[in-house]
Amino acid sequence: MTQMKTPFDIFLIKDFTKPTKADYIAYLKKHEQEMTDYVKAQNPKVKSVQFDWDSVESEVVGNGTPQGGENILSLRINIFDSKNVKINAFGFAVEPDNISKPDVIKDMYTINANYDYFEVK
Repeated sequence: MTQMKTPFDIFLIKDFTKPTKADYIAYLKKHEQEMTDYVKAQNPKVKSVQFDWDSVESEVVGNGTPQGGENILSLRINIFDSKNVKINAFGFAVEPDNISKPDVIKDMYTINANYDYFEVK
């Protein structure tokens, strides 16, 4: 750990231009309803969605082109039916307009989603 000699040393050792996990979580929570609506629209069985905010990660996903991949935020989600029975859990990805200063959602998708994991009665 770097020892600070003055209160201003933090400005010399910390990169304030890179968003923190807390910044990403705040951005995602701002768009929570939009994300919930997207997941619920995938299958009529889904009545509620639970986001695991602790699982948020920033990553680059490749698309196989020379231009490279896109920066996304990924997290785990749980989906529930109308009786609040857990149907499944899987990954969810959000592609922000700008990973360094996210504001709007450019794209979103589920990762390895199976909406029929449990047979709902």
